[in-house]
Amino acid sequence: MTKLEKLLYRIADDLKSINNKFDILTHEQLNMLYRDIRYVFLDNIAQEIRLVFYDPKLNNTYWEYKYSKDGTAQLDGDIHSDSIIEDLVFDVFIDFTKPFLGLQSDDRDVLLNNTELDWFT
Repeated sequence: MTKLEKLLYRIADDLKSINNKFDILTHEQLNMLYRDIRYVFLDNIAQEIRLVFYDPKLNNTYWEYKYSKDGTAQLDGDIHSDSIIEDLVFDVFIDFTKPFLGLQSDDRDVLLNNTELDWFT
């Protein structure tokens, strides 16, 4: 099993854990998000994926999961603490690879149209 395949298993586990704690996604949304993450990593579209919990009013990030194409994963903050922040927002960010960003915008759009969710470059 490659580093990236191991990372994809970890992402699936982390997404389930996050959703068990916060109940932010339906089962179908969770599956769509995982399939999109898997696709953008395997097709050399994403260099890094970040799952971020933040307060947009305070411009404060509380927890951030970072997954890199090289197989590394990092968690900043303590997602398992019992403290729940009132205005917490969950978002997913893709840091795109240089080859993907080097494509013409129409070609990038074609690749991103293969995802189930909307992603922006």
